[in-house]
This record gives sequence, structure tokens and C-alpha cells, in this order.
Amino acid sequence: YLIALRRTAVGPFRLEEALTLGQLEAAGPEAAREFLRPLEVLVEGLPRWDSPAEEAGRFAQGQVVASPGAAPGAEIALFAPGGRFVGVGRCEESGRLAPLRLLAGAAAEIP
Repeated sequence: YLIALRRTAVGPFRLEEALTLGQLEAAGPEAAREFLRPLEVLVEGLPRWDSPAEEAGRFAQGQVVASPGAAPGAEIALFAPGGRFVGVGRCEESGRLAPLRLLAGAAAEIP
């Protein structure tokens, strides 16, 4: 039987790099922000598509856009010009990319 179980890693995140709640509280709200990793770290395992501004804007509004040629079912991290992460989409059979998860406010920040 199992007496204890300790997770030491989840994807690219390692226990050695983690902070305790006490360490974050001691650092204070502003200093704690310095410990945050860029959002892109969460999707670095997915294929990346740096899309044109028009496609990124439509995608950010929840619209299905032309797929960058990936296989149906593939998940893709979509980025707007300038490297701004917009969201994750899934390629459909029809050669289109449907939004799965979108970054709140992304549509307002795409030129």
C-alpha cells in the first residue's frame, strides 16, 4: 500500500523551482509578481502559429479561422503579431482552427 505520495514535477514545472505560500506572502504583492512566469510557458509544448493580425483578431473574438495546415484534432497555440499570446485552438476536419481557450482581453489588444 501507499503511505505517502509527493508530486515532484508537472510538465516543465519542478518542485525545486516552486515557492511556498509563506515565501510569496513574505515577498509582498508587488515582489511576488516577479516570481510569475510568462503565460507562454503554459503552451510551450504545443505547436505555435504566429498568425496575421486579422486572423488573430477574429480568433480572439471566438471565431473559427483558417488552420495553419496542421492535422485535424491537433491543438495549436495562436499568437498575434508581436508575439502576444491569444489562445489555444483545435484544428477541425474542414481545415479550420476553432478556439478552445482564449486569453481574456486579447481581442482588445490586437491592432
